[in-house]
Amino acid sequence: MRQQREAQHRRAASGEVTGDAGITSPFEHFIVCGLPTDADVSGVAASRTEAKRAIIAGAEVHVTAPKGNRRDSYKSAVGETYPARVLWCYPEDVPVPIDDVASFCFPHGVEPQLLERTPSMSGLNDLVYSQRYARADDASFVWALRNQNLEGVEGSAGDERIETLYGVCCYARELVRRRPGMIAAAESAASRGDVDVLTRGSVTKHPRGRYLIAADRCYCLISKVPFFSMHFEVLHGMLGVERLERIRACAEELWAEDYENLKTEKTAGSHGTDAAPLVGRKLSYEEPADEDPSADTGASGDASPSDAGSRRMPPTDEELGERSEALRVLCEYRALAIPAPGGEVTFSPLPDLAPVRFVRRVPDEDGAADVDADGEEVADGGDGGDGGDVDRPGTPSSGEQRGKGPDDPTWQSPAVYRSLAARRRRVTGALGSRDSVDAGPGGVGCAQLWMTPAEESVHMETWTVAALCRTLSLDNVLTALNSVLLERQVAVFSPNLGDLCAVTLALSTTMLRPLRWRSLTLPVMPMTERMTSLLEAPVPFVIGIQRKTNEVRRLCQELTRVNVYKDEVKLGGGPQPQLPRLKELAGVLRPLHDAAREAARGGSYRGPVAEPSERARTAARAFLEAWREYLRALVANLRAYAITEVSAAGEKTSILLKDTWVDSFSKADRSFMRAFGETQMFDWYADVQLRA
Repeated sequence: MRQQREAQHRRAASGEVTGDAGITSPFEHFIVCGLPTDADVSGVAASRTEAKRAIIAGAEVHVTAPKGNRRDSYKSAVGETYPARVLWCYPEDVPVPIDDVASFCFPHGVEPQLLERTPSMSGLNDLVYSQRYARADDASFVWALRNQNLEGVEGSAGDERIETLYGVCCYARELVRRRPGMIAAAESAASRGDVDVLTRGSVTKHPRGRYLIAADRCYCLISKVPFFSMHFEVLHGMLGVERLERIRACAEELWAEDYENLKTEKTAGSHGTDAAPLVGRKLSYEEPADEDPSADTGASGDASPSDAGSRRMPPTDEELGERSEALRVLCEYRALAIPAPGGEVTFSPLPDLAPVRFVRRVPDEDGAADVDADGEEVADGGDGGDGGDVDRPGTPSSGEQRGKGPDDPTWQSPAVYRSLAARRRRVTGALGSRDSVDAGPGGVGCAQLWMTPAEESVHMETWTVAALCRTLSLDNVLTALNSVLLERQVAVFSPNLGDLCAVTLALSTTMLRPLRWRSLTLPVMPMTERMTSLLEAPVPFVIGIQRKTNEVRRLCQELTRVNVYKDEVKLGGGPQPQLPRLKELAGVLRPLHDAAREAARGGSYRGPVAEPSERARTAARAFLEAWREYLRALVANLRAYAITEVSAAGEKTSILLKDTWVDSFSKADRSFMRAFGETQMFDWYADVQLRA
């Protein structure tokens, strides 16, 4: 795999590799974003009283008082924010194809916070040793940039090829003046420093004062595959290994330090000096000051920046793995073969790290050609190659009769009430027609593939819908979906980036299947001038915004505003027609929504948004399937309202009689269906159905 990857890098450098090369690795880039160690920033105190106390105590760092109440964080940051920078990127020789990628990881910049080193060191130890990245619901999120091929791929019109870059991010709060361990190890590998230096401790002196500055750093995997569960597990594993290395380094330093030296430092009168050994100082990998630098000419401590830059070469994966177990996990993850649809892979890079098991689910449905006009399943050669033998969730079994029109909607008896065993797909093929396998060294297969809309939705459906039901009431969910189906401009607001990305993805992707959003969607929008101008674009969009600043509030007056943080939806730009048979739909969905909301909110602990409980996943899937039955009923029987013309060459051209189709609905529902029939997503879906 390593030789194959290096050959790919050479082709990329020479311009031979384009987007048509497919996807051969679980991720494309890994970046660390945040504030550099030499950043001149000020830390915001928890309160004005603490800020005043720190200034009186003669804090060695810049201190600012909070500008407002933290409960109003949806409006603006409490303290001063600073633009984030990319501190390190892997692989170093492949540029990230996104301008200002750090602004996606920190949409409103980085907000440094003041940290007091108390005698008990409770706050400092919590910062150094905590696992907030794996426990907090706002420390993990996803951003996405989509580039879809509207011409589709070879096969059918519905097999649309999409190429999306997903940013899978985890926040870890760290001291600003301390380099992350992975970066220090990578720099040591790049300078070809002696690995033995890593075992001799470090002399990078962190600030010894009473007050320090801490801020979030973002560890982000940029990938073309939406395998979010596997991405987050690997990220959490890497950060966990980094945490253990830091704790181990601290313990080694405690034993290595001479007791008399510690006693001498205590008598020096410096505030908090006794806390110094407990802060991991092994993460700089620089030459100890008490040794002769000339004894190790390979070390990076005595090299000038100009010399280092002139002879610096990107380190190999083996060199990175030798210096850091976290980097070893990263390198081996990039070499991992992507499983085939329905296949399974187990990733176990370290003996002491719990294996990551991932099953690549086969899409439950294909939005392009799901059923024909008579209710029979259409085999389209899609993912898994299962065709009509697959018992698709949401599709009536052979003993059931699909409804013939809106007067007999199938969603009144949704597929969610069938047994779970009957819903499972029987995967008989290894790869679909759009996948090919290249054997790597040793015969290891690496699937080169494209993501289809159906598979993209599969990998995000449960956790996004669980977050949608947890944060919004059923009435607000239906109001927001009403606007999305009519392709209104929708802005989603939440200071919690985890909830923000989940709700935005649910509205623009998961809840629309078998339809497909055809315009702009940004789960997390950076608040740069160029990005903010998108709010004035005359196109439909679904955009997630972290903070409702005064400028954003002005630009969003005429938009549909989904305020996730207070469970509210406001309609801008005039009234909109209601969903057909809204009261009956709400009656079917309400118990399912209540169950999903209770399951997602249950318990005192709520972890990362992409990792809901199994109970929450099951309840969210039930709600989603019932909603999709309703959507399928709205767009059923399109062929019954189309005319087909056959040319002399035998080519068929079908035209949908929209007015006749709209008139088939009840008078109260025609206003919505007429507006829905003019949307891009309906035109695309109707075209696919009529050409299938």
